[in-house]
Amino acid sequence: MADITRKEIERRVNRRESVKEIDLTGLNLDEFNFQGAIFYKCKFSGSSMNLSNFAFSRFEGCLLNDCEIHESHFQESSFFECDFSKSTMRDSIFKEINFRQSILHATDLSGSFLENIILIDAQGELCDFSFSTFSESNLSRSKFQVCDFNSCQALGLTADFADLTGSEFKGARMDNSNLKNSKLSFCNFDQASLQNCDISNAQLMYAFLQNSRLNSSNLKNVFLFGAKVSGSELKDTILEYTNLTKADFSQSILNGSKMNGVLDNETNYEGASLKGVTR
Repeated sequence: MADITRKEIERRVNRRESVKEIDLTGLNLDEFNFQGAIFYKCKFSGSSMNLSNFAFSRFEGCLLNDCEIHESHFQESSFFECDFSKSTMRDSIFKEINFRQSILHATDLSGSFLENIILIDAQGELCDFSFSTFSESNLSRSKFQVCDFNSCQALGLTADFADLTGSEFKGARMDNSNLKNSKLSFCNFDQASLQNCDISNAQLMYAFLQNSRLNSSNLKNVFLFGAKVSGSELKDTILEYTNLTKADFSQSILNGSKMNGVLDNETNYEGASLKGVTR
């Protein structure tokens, strides 16, 4: 049960008062104007905030779990150390948002537009980012295991030292991204585009990269043990000192790639094109 009414919250927000340690559990805040609001250690669990405006707002240490926040607008907002577990935020617009150190366990952001989003040190499992658009966003040091990024548009993504183990990226477009030192083992990149990316020093053990495009990318010193890379394009790709043991590159195109120092014990190159490869 909430400690406060919607009308009282509206009054405080309109007066630019900070709202601290208030229980707003289960409130109907649909179409609410949070613009410029400041909330500190408040509890919104189970509340509805669909079609709301969060522009220029600040939330710190708040519980926003099990909430409905569909088709809402976020611009230059901050959600520091907030918990969005099991909330649905589908089809929303996020521009220049700080989610640093927040929790997004089983959070649904499918179909959303995310531009210049900071998810540094954020974490969550079983999140749904499918069909979302990431533009110049930062997931460095984040931990998003077993999440759904299928068909997302994530050009220019920064995710160095991120842990995305077991996540799905089927059909994703991630060209010009920085994924160096990231944990990508058991991920599914089937039919994904990862061209001109820096994936150096990443872990891709038993990853699925069939029919993917990795042209002109840097995979130096990557651990690709047991990876499935059949039918893929790796033209002019850097594969120096990469561990390809038991990986499957059958029917792939590796023309012009640099493979100096590669470890390829029991690697399958059947039907692969290796024209101009340097070793």
